[in-house]
Amino acid sequence: MLKKEDKKAFFYYLKPLEHKGKNVDNDTEYLTDVLFGEGARFIKESSKMYKPFFLFMSYNAPQTPLEAEKEDLEFYSGMKR
Repeated sequence: MLKKEDKKAFFYYLKPLEHKGKNVDNDTEYLTDVLFGEGARFIKESSKMYKPFFLFMSYNAPQTPLEAEKEDLEFYSGMKR
């Protein structure tokens, strides 16, 4: 059973995926794979233009619930949040 704070983080990632302002219905692939495919498509299309381009891929692959070990929490307890 997820704790209340874990549920909030978990359901944040269930928001619909959008591409160019339209919802994407994709329950068959991991998000990381979808992002990689779009990046590869962008590179292929952009390379045809013979102009410089830049692509930065930052993958989003969180694992839930988002929890730290007790020892880690104690070690970093003095840090500001």
